[in-house]
Amino acid sequence: MCFLHESHPEVVFKSLAGAPLSYSKKKKAGFNERLSIIKTFNSSIESFLDGIYKNFRKYEVQPDDILDASVLAIAAKNIYLTRKIIRLPEEPELDSRGLRMEIVYG
Repeated sequence: MCFLHESHPEVVFKSLAGAPLSYSKKKKAGFNERLSIIKTFNSSIESFLDGIYKNFRKYEVQPDDILDASVLAIAAKNIYLTRKIIRLPEEPELDSRGLRMEIVYG
């Protein structure tokens, strides 16, 4: 059986950092803050970014969007490895189709 969950990169960044982030993701300091968090889980993130920058123009993919996708991949891997999902809210409401209205991370 396969499950599909919704997450949010800023929730994952906050969780991994252990505190709210200090800077907007659109600012250089915010990009560097997020990059530093990702580096603790993937030391080759900078070479990955270099490859993206060589193959795509900035108007095709924004640098902060690459970091967002990367941190969501880290969260998915953590959930897969630990089988632990953190839910926001802990007791989510259900929508009209019975689907949980929640954000998950791990």
